[in-house]
Amino acid sequence: MLTAPQNSAHAQSVGPVAFQPPTGERLPDSAGGATRPASQKCRQDPNSEHSLSALIPPGQVGLTTAEAPVVFVYLPPTDATSVYFSLKDAQNQELYSEIIPIEDSAGILQVELPSTVAPLELEQTYHWDLGILCNPAQTDLPWVSGVLRRVSPSSEVPADFAQWSALEQAAWYGNAGLWYDTLNLLAQEYRQAPENPEALESWTNLLTTVGLGDLAGEAFLAF
Repeated sequence: MLTAPQNSAHAQSVGPVAFQPPTGERLPDSAGGATRPASQKCRQDPNSEHSLSALIPPGQVGLTTAEAPVVFVYLPPTDATSVYFSLKDAQNQELYSEIIPIEDSAGILQVELPSTVAPLELEQTYHWDLGILCNPAQTDLPWVSGVLRRVSPSSEVPADFAQWSALEQAAWYGNAGLWYDTLNLLAQEYRQAPENPEALESWTNLLTTVGLGDLAGEAFLAF
């Protein structure tokens, strides 16, 4: 069960949303969960400032309370027209896969699991992968991967939590170490109100705390 953060105060009292990595959730050194070297890209694509990147804390199992968490990946400029997404359980059994068309050349892609996928089980670990389907095809596809685990909501969630603003809820999730919940809330808030300085500051601060601050200004791709 998720342990509630010691300070459950609203976001405006704690400043920009940040992420507190949960203890005991580090990946083994051999588990990956990161990006291939920047040189791994579609061969015909130009060099870009940022490489294909998963928006996840490096070396961490990302926690979530969601039955169908949302995954975010930065795609560099590419001539490819689609990407491949796969979700597997701890036994490496594929639970879902999808070829996702991409219309824009670069930006942050949001991947949602459809309602036909069974809800993720509590206290189970899952692995996801996303690769760019290069055109023309190549065998060494550029890809990124992540590890996530669904946990039980804490019984100590504030009673009036549903009445909090999105930024206040995101601050609580971040303090509780729930990466996917925090990221998704902030992404939706930032997309809906990019002119909101608090949303921009929190989005930038969250990515910066896990070494992804240089991607904070990237646009979101349509979905």
